[in-house]
Amino acid sequence: MTDLKRRREEKCGGFNSFPPNWQEISEAEFWERFAGVSWDMDFRQMLPYDSHMLQVVSARLFWPSYLDDEGLGLVEQYDYKTGKDVTPKFYRFFVCEHEWEHVATPYNCYNEYKCKKCSAIKGVDSSD
Repeated sequence: MTDLKRRREEKCGGFNSFPPNWQEISEAEFWERFAGVSWDMDFRQMLPYDSHMLQVVSARLFWPSYLDDEGLGLVEQYDYKTGKDVTPKFYRFFVCEHEWEHVATPYNCYNEYKCKKCSAIKGVDSSD
């Protein structure tokens, strides 16, 4: 297991866990957040423990390749009663609702940001 995958699991749970702050978003917001970012993908079969019915939620999780504490989710459930796919649902999840502050431009078109709340750091190449 890579260090990044290990940190993601520590912060956002394992294969059968919902990530923190799992929130449904619109399809438009999903694609707006998805555009222009390099993503890693993971697959989970999550168990909602607040229900007495065992209903697994299968989801693809997308993590920005530079972060370990936020991402997007796509759920495409199959309706076994009707034999049809259900309309996909879109989600986001996060450990911290980051408030990014520009801290440096170490070289041309590359900017570094630091979260005011949790001190996470990200770099953005704005040359594109």
